[in-house]
Amino acid sequence: MITAAVGVAGLVVIGLGVASATVWRADDVLVATATTTDHLIVTDPGVLELGGDPVTIRATTSSGDPVVLAIGRDTDVAGWVGTDAHTQVSGLAGWHELDTTAVAADPSASASPSASPSPSASASASAKPSASATAAPSDETDDSAAADPTDSDLWVAQATGDGSARLVWPTQPGRWSLLVAGTGDSAPTLSLSWPRVVTTPWLWPLVILGALLALAAAALLARDWNRRRTGTEEPEWHPVTTGAMATVGEGGALTRRQIREAELARAARPRTGAVPRVTAPDGPGGPTPEASENETVVLRAVPPADAPAGARPSVAEPAASPTAPPGAPTRAVPTRRALRTGA
Repeated sequence: MITAAVGVAGLVVIGLGVASATVWRADDVLVATATTTDHLIVTDPGVLELGGDPVTIRATTSSGDPVVLAIGRDTDVAGWVGTDAHTQVSGLAGWHELDTTAVAADPSASASPSASPSPSASASASAKPSASATAAPSDETDDSAAADPTDSDLWVAQATGDGSARLVWPTQPGRWSLLVAGTGDSAPTLSLSWPRVVTTPWLWPLVILGALLALAAAALLARDWNRRRTGTEEPEWHPVTTGAMATVGEGGALTRRQIREAELARAARPRTGAVPRVTAPDGPGGPTPEASENETVVLRAVPPADAPAGARPSVAEPAASPTAPPGAPTRAVPTRRALRTGA
């Protein structure tokens, strides 16, 4: 169960790493669009350099009408547009949407008709139609179309096309604005594209981690399979509870080692105890210090105390040491019985 979970976790981690570089990877190009009902579109200074360098400008119309793209200084573009109705682009409203503001035309700039026609004007009108009268129908039909800004000396770059126009503008110092003019019946749609560098920092770390987990799971599976094949599976372990263990204190029974050491010490001791040394009393006839130092005492075997009196040999007087001077006195050695009785 644990082996399978480790393998599944490794595959999931690998999938996340691949998804971070494919499905969840950001686009290499940032594209923002603006759709308006006005035939003129003007951008604020700095909008063209907002997302990167260079910017690709594209304008399209729905019915294939002519469209013009022109770039000039912000003052020149504002002077050419004047008081006409247009759409002002000020930045990004989202990752893929431009922030736009509709600017209405100034009504005070339009020409007002005269209060009453002059007699000469009415007389001439009856004779033949005036030039303004003949031009009036065409002005009404072309009221929605914008003026054509093509080939104006105000622009530093321009592009035209029927239905669409495209222009690439690299970043340059200065305050530059874009003018989009739809000279037909349909309003243009503006699209700005900037290239950007997109990285995938999680791709290889996740792939390596997932591969390690998958290899660990494969190794565990191979080990289990080999044990089943060879019949060397590990036995199951069961918990065993033991009772209290008895301990021997300081005053407890002797161990085997202590008993053996005591028996060896008892066997090494002599069978009889040490014989105390009795010093002869000082007085006349006593041994001189010189004789005591050079005296050698010879001890004879003593029969047991319960032996008959006739069987016990008499205690021989110790012979003087060959090194003792002639005529030196000897001292008697007490027997074991005398030592026991204290006589």
